[in-house]
Amino acid sequence: MVASSRLQALEGEVSRLRVLGIAHAASAAAADVRSRRAQEQLAASLVEVAALRCDLAALREELVWAFAERKLAVPAPVVDLRDGAARTA
Repeated sequence: MVASSRLQALEGEVSRLRVLGIAHAASAAAADVRSRRAQEQLAASLVEVAALRCDLAALREELVWAFAERKLAVPAPVVDLRDGAARTA
């Protein structure tokens, strides 16, 4: 009788651990899916930032050439924001 109740207690514990294991596996799988999506979004964002940096570099070069060829009038005063501190040139 004692062995039977001990066996039932162990079977109950095994059953509880199986349920916890299944829940853990489901949670880990969901976290993996979220992680992959976040990595894909990060990669797409990095590509977009790289494209924007290229566009900005091209625009900067166009502006330099426009100033050099005097095709662009410079309004006074020019505000320089490169270092985060506004100052006039």
